Amino acid sequence: MASNSKNLRYCEVLHSGTYYDVMVAVDDLDEVNNILQDWAIDTLGETLNLPEALTQNIDAKDVNISNKSIDSFVYLQSAESSYLDISRHTGITKPYPTLPTSLVGGVYVVPTSNVLLNSESDHSGFLGEYTLAEKSFALASGVNFLGARYNAGTPDYVMYTDDSSFNYSSIVPVASILYFSGSIYNLPYGTNADGLAEKMLEQIKKRHEFEITTEFTLTSTSNYVEIGALSANRATEQTDCLAVDTSVVNNDMFLFSKDINGNWVSSAVTQINNTQYQSASGLATLGAGEFVVNYIYRVISSTSKLAFSILSGNFTSLAAAKESVIVTDIPDVIKESCVLVGRVIIEQGSTSPVVQKMQKISFGVV
Repeated sequence: MASNSKNLRYCEVLHSGTYYDVMVAVDDLDEVNNILQDWAIDTLGETLNLPEALTQNIDAKDVNISNKSIDSFVYLQSAESSYLDISRHTGITKPYPTLPTSLVGGVYVVPTSNVLLNSESDHSGFLGEYTLAEKSFALASGVNFLGARYNAGTPDYVMYTDDSSFNYSSIVPVASILYFSGSIYNLPYGTNADGLAEKMLEQIKKRHEFEITTEFTLTSTSNYVEIGALSANRATEQTDCLAVDTSVVNNDMFLFSKDINGNWVSSAVTQINNTQYQSASGLATLGAGEFVVNYIYRVISSTSKLAFSILSGNFTSLAAAKESVIVTDIPDVIKESCVLVGRVIIEQGSTSPVVQKMQKISFGVV
């Protein structure tokens, strides 16, 4: 009869400056590293930097066990370790940190949190969980991108002005932060370490920024804009946005337009624009009988009531305006912080616009 006895091994493991004595029962020596990773995740809450962390791997009969302080005895029945089936996700873990909504001493102070990171940029190396210390940043006007990075073994927060530095492996996104007109709007990426594969997150991000997930209303009265309450989703995070009515104080809207030099400028407005359109040399005056499209965007925020708008070119008829293609030349501040809720088509000097709410596939007349 063939023997099915285990090979009993004494393993000395070094992790974070501490040595651990671990007894491992294996069928095959190739199992040892995988089983030790299982033990480390269950016992230490982190993975080991193998093979360097395994300082001794000796047959138990060659070790004086009585002289050892055995921390754990690990026994698995087969050579296939459950570590191979553990989902490897990078990102912030629960609970998600409470991000600041105001500056302290002129800086944005990010609280401590925990993160899972790969040691390499291509979803390889070893996966570890780390505690990020509090860190302060000066915010640039516009959209800032808060991330967490492995940083050669000393993980910390990092802030970028664009998201191209995220590799979703050793550098992961935490939140995008809109700093506009002295106010802060936090747009979390969520706790992506808890259930969302890093590569899936990367592909979702490439396809679109935000998507409206609930029904909502879009209307215009006396050329003011009324956006109903809605929910918008990005990756694992859903944000419930309050209703906006630009006829009411603290329900703000800003018109973005390009100047003669091609630079984006913004101005506070309360109503849709029925006197101007976007031309190659800046804002131009609508002629009698001409039409313009106001594209309306809702800033994603659960606490603030803020909308942005941009203008199309001029059209000689309502039909031409309705048939026009969507304007795609929009500023980054809108791309990275807003969702398009619809467009309002209006004739020069009119107070009776045509409102088209954004649908899943196309515009629908309200």
